[in-house]
Amino acid sequence: MAEGQTIDISYDKRKGEGAVERRIDPYGLVYRQNYWYVVAFCHLRQELRTFRIDRISYLSYSGLFFERPDNFSASKYLKNQWSFDWEAKEPTTMVHVRGKPEVMDYLCQNMHHCLMERGDEEAHFKINVERIENKLPAFLLSFGTGIQVLEPKSLRNKMAEKARQLAKYYETSEHLDES
Repeated sequence: MAEGQTIDISYDKRKGEGAVERRIDPYGLVYRQNYWYVVAFCHLRQELRTFRIDRISYLSYSGLFFERPDNFSASKYLKNQWSFDWEAKEPTTMVHVRGKPEVMDYLCQNMHHCLMERGDEEAHFKINVERIENKLPAFLLSFGTGIQVLEPKSLRNKMAEKARQLAKYYETSEHLDES
């Protein structure tokens, strides 16, 4: 990381999908909630992502180098990414989610500020409408098939659209590195 070396990792999100090979540019390490995380640019997703260190089963140097953005702070990035103050401003709406108990535990732990009702496999959150439009769809998609949004339908539609955009991106070969 200090040398700006791009690394290849095998990463298991623990959502029943198994490990996925990824190439990342590690920008910083952060210790939070009893785990170490690396904040990195993910070449697979083409965006900044957060990876729990204990879920990386393998890593190797790619031989490539990167430049970290000036003044980048991994702790500030995570604070912004994990700030679940979505219920704070009106207008709000209720979001009903169902999922695997272990995934729901993680989701509810991180979104406890807006949690209204919780069961083993379902939860209701009161969330700011603007956040539902902009930030929430991509966040919830990161849980893969570990969760299912039941309500509102507008959020399900936004998630489906984001998933279609991602699928379309990967259906083309223009983004692939010709190495």
